[in-house]
Amino acid sequence: MAGLSESRWRYVALLGATVTLQGCLLDSLFDEPEIDLARNPYIYQRSEYEAPRRTNAPVYVTRLKDRRELPDLDKGPNYRQIFSDEIWARSIPVMVEEILIEEIDHSKIYNGISSGNGGTPKSTDIILEPTLLYMYRMREVMTEAGMTGRRRTVAVSSLQIRIRGPVDASGGRPTLMDEVFHQFVATQPRLGRPEEGIALTGRTLEQIIKRALVKIYESNSVVRSEPAAVPASTGKTGEPNADPAKRKK
Repeated sequence: MAGLSESRWRYVALLGATVTLQGCLLDSLFDEPEIDLARNPYIYQRSEYEAPRRTNAPVYVTRLKDRRELPDLDKGPNYRQIFSDEIWARSIPVMVEEILIEEIDHSKIYNGISSGNGGTPKSTDIILEPTLLYMYRMREVMTEAGMTGRRRTVAVSSLQIRIRGPVDASGGRPTLMDEVFHQFVATQPRLGRPEEGIALTGRTLEQIIKRALVKIYESNSVVRSEPAAVPASTGKTGEPNADPAKRKK
């Protein structure tokens, strides 16, 4: 090593730096992604829904109520086992609440949004009350004829959304919507160990949120304002931005 020329030393140093850089890149490439519904786009993808019109009133979203129940595992012919929720980076209610608030805010359904994380609702606010009824993953071993021993993973989610309008003349808040959105997703039965079903949980919530946003928008027709995007002006011919010089006389 002592006899290496200066150019050889530079080559060795460059080679060492290249190997170190490649190692860092490989480490970052194989880093375990966070198992979080709200923060991992591989598990949950935002709906990107935007309302055609904005509601006059702002919305106040209460804290999500966690009233989850588990299914009766003894009901039905198949053997079923619930997966533990410990795999998630945060609690399920916290992640679902974060997603719901972000999706409602992005949808532009309401003229402003606040939540139960701080402040209190105003008399002019619309109140949105979410309740999580189900969200679980389970392994199911089939016992039916021709399917014996095959396994599949099942994900089930259920979200109730109740909406009450601004305070009316009687001092009460009319119920604008009270709906339960349920979604079931399952893999194809197969031999061998089934997957954990983390992405399946994301798929169930994606479908629920998409349907819920449309229903939320429809429920607010009594307090809806003008369209968020005003269409282009029309000429006498009824065509958008008609050129007066081209109109028929």
